[in-house]
Amino acid sequence: MLPGLGMDARMLQPQSSYFPNSYVMKIPHESLSGNTPVSLAAFADGLLSNWPKQLPSWNRSDANSRSRDIFLVGVAFGGMLALEIALQASLRQSHGVTHRIAGVLLIGSTRSHTNIPLSFRLQEKIVARIPVTLGRAAMKRSLAKLAGEEGMTAEQKQSLMEMANDADWNQIRWGASQIAKWDRTRSSFDNLGIPVHQIHGRQDRAIKPPSMSDATLLLHGRHMINLSMATEVNRWIEAILRDHDLKTLNSPTI
Repeated sequence: MLPGLGMDARMLQPQSSYFPNSYVMKIPHESLSGNTPVSLAAFADGLLSNWPKQLPSWNRSDANSRSRDIFLVGVAFGGMLALEIALQASLRQSHGVTHRIAGVLLIGSTRSHTNIPLSFRLQEKIVARIPVTLGRAAMKRSLAKLAGEEGMTAEQKQSLMEMANDADWNQIRWGASQIAKWDRTRSSFDNLGIPVHQIHGRQDRAIKPPSMSDATLLLHGRHMINLSMATEVNRWIEAILRDHDLKTLNSPTI
């Protein structure tokens, strides 16, 4: 599982605690601090290469591990990154990838740059220039407003504030830049050979909701539905995993 921009495993606690075979990927900060920003595709390729180091259950010496299927689950920016990982994995299919990606699950995310509001490009320019202390304060205000609008619990709001305080600002600037530059459309993923599932809040203002035919839309959902509507999101994931017979295959979800 991949959290949203500036977030970490705490953002996905409602899902990771519900699905015992899940794993929240750690996003390394070191590669994002250089003078030449790495592209989202190159970053995804690096994450794919480091999977065996991150996941203790993925033992390359285990012959049975080659037949395991996984699902990539991404929230917001994490969904875009999940799609890029799936693209990189598809390019490696002829080079002995040890685990097959069985699907990509997008939570409050998108598979097309057309769903990213034009106003985000202006916000990205501000993020690139604003001092860290001011940026962090603005991030906290924005998250507090979202938490109030989405009816989150006091514990969830506190967790968001802690993540904002701990967030790596180089990563946020890099991620905002990559979102602004992202030029993928739905056709970019047509040849993946794997299903892409979407669930989205109908009232999401951060990323425009897709059409009804493309996704499950939650009528009262906003941007952070994996937190504010965790029960509905978890049941949606569970139904997809059940359809794939994931429990029988005993495959991990990341």
